[in-house]
Amino acid sequence: MSEIEKKCPSIASSYSFGKSVNGSNLYAMIISDNPRVHEQGEPEVRYIGNMHGDEILGREILIELIEFLCDNYDRNELVKRLVDSTRIHIVPSVNPDGHARGSALNANDVDLDSNFPSLYKVKAQPNLDGKSNVDKIIEALGATDWSNQKIQPETESIISWSKEHPFVLSASLHSGSLVVRYPFDDNKEGESQETPTTDDETFKMLAKAYSNVHPKMSYGYKPCQASEKFVSGITNGAAWYPIRGSLQDWSYLNTNDMMVNVEISCEKFVDQPKLKGYWEENVYPLLSFIGQVHKGIKGVVRDQKSKLPIQNALILIEDNEHNVSTYRYGDYWRLLTPGHYYLIASHPNYESKRVKVQVGSKSATVVNFELTPKGLNYDQIVNEVITVISTNNYAYLLTGLFIILVIVLIIVMIVKASKRHSRTSNDTSLYARLDQEDNRKLLFTEDDDEFGPDDKIYKFFSTLKNIMPYNVIVTLLLFSLFNFCSSDLQTTVDDAPISELLLSKYHNYEKMKQILENFQKAYPHISKVYSIGKSVEKRDILVFQITDQIDRIEPGEPMFKYVGNIHGDETIGREILISLIYHLLSNYSKDERITNLINSTNIFIMPSANPDGFEKVREGSCDFSNGRHNAHNVDLNRNFPDQFDPKVNSENMFDNREPETVALMKWIMSNKFVLSANLHGGALVASYPFDDSRFHRTSGLYSSSPDDKIFRHLASVYSKNHKTMHKGQACGENFPNGITNGAEWYDVSGGMQDFNYIHSNCFEITLELSCCKYPLAKNLKIEWENNKEALINYMAQVHLGVKGFVSDDSDAHTLNSDQIFGTPLKNAIISVQGIQYNVTTSSFGDFWRLLMPGVYNLTAYADGYKPETKQVEVRNSMLADAIEPEKYVHHSHEELLAFMEKMSKKFPLITKFYKFGKSVNGESLYAMIISDNPLVHEQGEPEFKYVANIHGDEVLGRELLVNLIEYLCENYGRNDLITGLIDATRIHIVPTVNPDGYARARRHHLEGRLNENKVDLNRNFPSPFKAKETIQPETQAIIEWSKYIPFVLSANLHSGAMVVNYPYDDNKNSLNANSPSPDDSVFVMISKSYSMAHEKMFNNVRCRSGDNFPGGITNGAAWYTARGSMQDWHYLDTNDFEVTIELSCEKWIDESNLEKYWNDNKYALISYLGQVHKGVRGLVLDGHSQKPISNAVIQVIGINHNLTTYTHGDFWRLLTPGNYTLIVTHPNYEKQSVAFNVGKSAATFLKILLKQNVGKFEKLTQDISSVVQKNNQSLLIAGIVLLSLSFILLALGFYHRRRTSNLDKRRRFRLGEANFGIPGLGQYDHLASSDDEEDILTTSISSKKSSFKTGSSENSKKFLFTDDENEEDEDNC
Repeated sequence: MSEIEKKCPSIASSYSFGKSVNGSNLYAMIISDNPRVHEQGEPEVRYIGNMHGDEILGREILIELIEFLCDNYDRNELVKRLVDSTRIHIVPSVNPDGHARGSALNANDVDLDSNFPSLYKVKAQPNLDGKSNVDKIIEALGATDWSNQKIQPETESIISWSKEHPFVLSASLHSGSLVVRYPFDDNKEGESQETPTTDDETFKMLAKAYSNVHPKMSYGYKPCQASEKFVSGITNGAAWYPIRGSLQDWSYLNTNDMMVNVEISCEKFVDQPKLKGYWEENVYPLLSFIGQVHKGIKGVVRDQKSKLPIQNALILIEDNEHNVSTYRYGDYWRLLTPGHYYLIASHPNYESKRVKVQVGSKSATVVNFELTPKGLNYDQIVNEVITVISTNNYAYLLTGLFIILVIVLIIVMIVKASKRHSRTSNDTSLYARLDQEDNRKLLFTEDDDEFGPDDKIYKFFSTLKNIMPYNVIVTLLLFSLFNFCSSDLQTTVDDAPISELLLSKYHNYEKMKQILENFQKAYPHISKVYSIGKSVEKRDILVFQITDQIDRIEPGEPMFKYVGNIHGDETIGREILISLIYHLLSNYSKDERITNLINSTNIFIMPSANPDGFEKVREGSCDFSNGRHNAHNVDLNRNFPDQFDPKVNSENMFDNREPETVALMKWIMSNKFVLSANLHGGALVASYPFDDSRFHRTSGLYSSSPDDKIFRHLASVYSKNHKTMHKGQACGENFPNGITNGAEWYDVSGGMQDFNYIHSNCFEITLELSCCKYPLAKNLKIEWENNKEALINYMAQVHLGVKGFVSDDSDAHTLNSDQIFGTPLKNAIISVQGIQYNVTTSSFGDFWRLLMPGVYNLTAYADGYKPETKQVEVRNSMLADAIEPEKYVHHSHEELLAFMEKMSKKFPLITKFYKFGKSVNGESLYAMIISDNPLVHEQGEPEFKYVANIHGDEVLGRELLVNLIEYLCENYGRNDLITGLIDATRIHIVPTVNPDGYARARRHHLEGRLNENKVDLNRNFPSPFKAKETIQPETQAIIEWSKYIPFVLSANLHSGAMVVNYPYDDNKNSLNANSPSPDDSVFVMISKSYSMAHEKMFNNVRCRSGDNFPGGITNGAAWYTARGSMQDWHYLDTNDFEVTIELSCEKWIDESNLEKYWNDNKYALISYLGQVHKGVRGLVLDGHSQKPISNAVIQVIGINHNLTTYTHGDFWRLLTPGNYTLIVTHPNYEKQSVAFNVGKSAATFLKILLKQNVGKFEKLTQDISSVVQKNNQSLLIAGIVLLSLSFILLALGFYHRRRTSNLDKRRRFRLGEANFGIPGLGQYDHLASSDDEEDILTTSISSKKSSFKTGSSENSKKFLFTDDENEEDEDNC
């Protein structure tokens, strides 16, 4: 361990955490990118070995693991990612004494894995002090004798160590079997029986993460002994055999740690020659298990006011008895299986907070809490009320006024009742005496003489009663209650459509500021709003920052900025940037592209650099106006120091500048921005530097910068991604490709874009976005859609070129506190040979240099240091650095299977090799799954397949798919594009579905097209145009396989031509004529994605004289008909869109040409695979329970081809870009229609909630229950108060009816006898005692719950529905 620490000092640190009985140190090794400290938000995981001294394999495996992580940190991307994101503790041996003497027990002959405190070892004692048994165990450590076994030194050390570190996940390695064992290990009876924890499903998930990757463990059948049978290679501990006082049970009950025991070999002592084999079996399971620490939920709990972390806050999951607590930095981690959960953060000194979260199957969901200190905060209450009224419609206001009116009337009536009682106490009449006997006076009467002369309000109420019967009042109150509860009172902005929320109108300074502040409140973990200075009229110049680590600057992360509205009358940029902020925030962790951009970039957005000017302009002003300038009537975009002004130097550059300009200059010069754009209006073009020249010719003079090539590229990126700018003709001007050099257009002296380039590292262009400077608000949505893709794609260019660090070589191998090797050199100069423009390093020593693809010589200069020059290559293709296949040969069936098995063993984390059928001759049909989680279908992840060799003599597709398997596997973790595809897609690859035909073709190249029964498999699928025929075994296997797995997109690889052939392949009369499917435009799109990426296919290659394929694609039947083809069957009978790809003119390809064909097709194979992420995808869920709905029908209006949802409720529907309306139907649910837009890039995501087909009463019950589930306690309390008021009003109504209907009788009324018809009253009374109310009340304070139920349910029923005139019962009311 000392050698490893010396070898890898930047990631390895060893320490001792205790001693054994004989005084041997217990050593742990930390492997992490910052091993000596706990980093906030980084989970800690541990492996422990050799707890039983004679079980040595775990000890040696962990030593190998330490060395493996050290050696591969800079070589393997997966290892680097794990080490960078995790603090890994590895303890090869916790029982060195036992190991030395070859005994399972320690030096005191104690089994350490039975020596930990257990609830079942504690004698039952009266719980007089309020402490739990677990608390008593903890207090008693070291002093209590557990079953005549004292806590051993090793055990004490592990306990103390476990409490010192916030371990999230761990495993103890044992020997003696081949299984993963998870808690509980024990039960009260001490019997062998299943004893699950409340996290049983999570433990199974964790256990399978190890066993499923192990090449033998997952079989689970008789792994070591005949009596053993472990399904999937895992078992509940107590179900196998009970262990009282085990480490894994103690860890689960007393810490945040979820631990399992991994039995890794049948033998306890393993001979040294066998160690290598065992290491190879376990290395990937060990890594896979570590990766599980990043599942579930994580976050930070902070004080809402001070923003300081809160330690020991409890994180509770509703309906789960196991809680975790926050560490000293306020961070926590909670492992969970995918699904929806209600999460509660609580602390004795703070108000609890409850949120609903969705846990996915990949990285942990981030849930940060800001808790409010206990005690009423009246300012906050007032602010929240104001926010609700200001951000919601008048329904809330009217509801509130109605409630206030009811409360006032009730108070006044109670006061009147008291007056009336005192006034009639001396009356000797019968009614007076009766009133004295009954303290509950009637509050309503038709006898006006009963009112005093000043009781005008009571007369008013009596009149109101006559014109508005009580049933109307009650109905209004119920309507108000339901309207109030069913409306969303959350003040966060992400629940409303962006077009309605932001693009319906322009926002003045105050509104803009409020919106930005609300954005920050809604997304505090990734955003921050701040001011860089003041305008002339003292308005803040606001900047909104977005990044994944908002509280710190990450070394190596580039800074990007957008600036809008520097001309106050050019307003499109201002509103588009506000919408962009929302778009980025609301799509973080939902959209992979947005998430990656935010995680890798420090983004700064300034919606308005001239807030004073904006306030002066009027909507609809298309030409120049006074608002263009600031309050001093100065054009800010002519107010920057100009490079061609000889009077300007570094000493006077700030002199006589406007306050807005000075603020911008200081902001630009004090931050190492890499890329920027400023947004204008009045034209439609992307303009790049220089904006002027030394000659200051009005226009027509091209003034190029040293980086003209990269600037042209940057401008083109925006223009091409804009919906209309690239056309180059708008606003009466002509700009080829929608771009222009600034000075060539017209000379601008003192512009901001040139200042950025000359005085900082920042490359900035100017974007003119609209012909009208201040268009009407109704155009905002159109302008947003025009610019959205361009804004995102332009931001991504910040990662183009070269980046790196400059540090002192003398300590270059020392990792400092900022996670940088060596002492960083600030303001070092980075020069590129041949380009007269330099950039400088930041305080972290990092730099970014935008460059076009090519080979460059970079030189770093720093005062006091020798310059260093390096040659670097900026690659053009995202696949340029990919590892190519090792060899290009033909594989026999046996060689093919051996290859697939080899790849499966080599890459067990991302592959699964499986059989789905047999050929006529009994040869197995194999598929290879490649995905980040290959063993299961992940909700929301599309499934894709490539199939080849359906004609046995067409061999190229077979070998290309062999190459593709190797290419994908070898480049996972090395190449971002490949890694992203595999992480986001479940890819199935079948090199051959006709092994019998291929075997004949190998012998005679002209044979083998058909299967062994001489049947053409690509004519053997069911078709509506042919009679039933015998389905071949290979065909049947494909049919069953295709119906079992929810494939979205696939391709069938053939040879004999060079074209992509798409459905339909046939028509009713088998005519060679174009036979388009309802999705013809989609098939054309996906077919071109292959042909256009192919080296030759798009050029209309003609293998035979009759071939003519414009663009390299063709409709199947237009070429020739194929009745019973596989691609037509897939389209007609499954959700799968399949095409047939003809790869070569020749059917049999010589081995010497295989590499050439691979190079021709590899980009096309990847390009086509990526099409599976186009169109629309989503989830269909039960609107009440949030459970997935399978077999819901997805219909796109105007396209006569429907799909259905899978068992997880997920669906994928390939579509071309455009606007669509989706209809979702299911027999048990109401039909739902959704309008949406499909863009050019990633699929649009829809979450569709269906309402069950239920009666009106059930619907009301479900709606109220749903509202209570998704809203907070304040809404709950409001609902309870409103319900209580409803009962009070009902009670008062019955009193009034009783008195006014017959004053000479005093008796109780039945509801029917009173003729008191209140629509819906029975329904309302049912709610008062329903199970739904039980659910509502469980989330409120228990005392309120019992009070409400007693008063409102039981006694109110007695009061309303009884003939019993017993005075005691009436008093009880």
